[in-house]
Amino acid sequence: CAGTVNGSAGVAFNPLPSAALSGGTAICAGGNTNLTVTLTGSGPWVCATSVGGVPGANLNIAASPFQWNVTPGTTTTYCITSVSDATVCSQSYNNTVCQTVTVNALPTASIAGNGSVCAGSSYNFPVSFTGTSPWTYTMTTPAGDQVVGPPAVTSPNNFAATVAGNYFVTTETDANGCTNTANSPTVTLTVNAAPTATIAGKGSICAGSTIK
Repeated sequence: CAGTVNGSAGVAFNPLPSAALSGGTAICAGGNTNLTVTLTGSGPWVCATSVGGVPGANLNIAASPFQWNVTPGTTTTYCITSVSDATVCSQSYNNTVCQTVTVNALPTASIAGNGSVCAGSSYNFPVSFTGTSPWTYTMTTPAGDQVVGPPAVTSPNNFAATVAGNYFVTTETDANGCTNTANSPTVTLTVNAAPTATIAGKGSICAGSTIK
């Protein structure tokens, strides 16, 4: 038997979803930042990731744009390796949708050795720093905290001390805006009293003689 079939069918072509990544920046050690994931297609989306060249956790995203919060311990490159949307269409990327987050180490401070000075004079403690020049810092002294900078200083910086006691750096901030609140090793200033002289008694002598 033969017959005829009448009718029509529609085929919908869904565009491939796409992903873009932005927001790569520099942070201080121990900090975090947001990378912005911008998507096209029909939500929700699933994005496969790589972190430092190693496969990372998938991002399940309901709405675009999406903030991807990252906390790298060292400078790290983050990538979207593929994206799929609600239509089950997907697109893969070969390390082309990536951002790098640079991690700057916290600065440190150290003071070179103990010192001694005569009363009424000052002693220069050399303060050395790591990090990116220049720096500002706070020195704790027997007379209280003293902030050095702005203007910022270079390393080493001579801190003039006049009061006997202990000195240490409590905070230092470098040109990257990174601040360390760990105390530096402590140094001590000794202030020596000025010598004095006295003359005892009175005396009389004959002309041409001396008295002792």
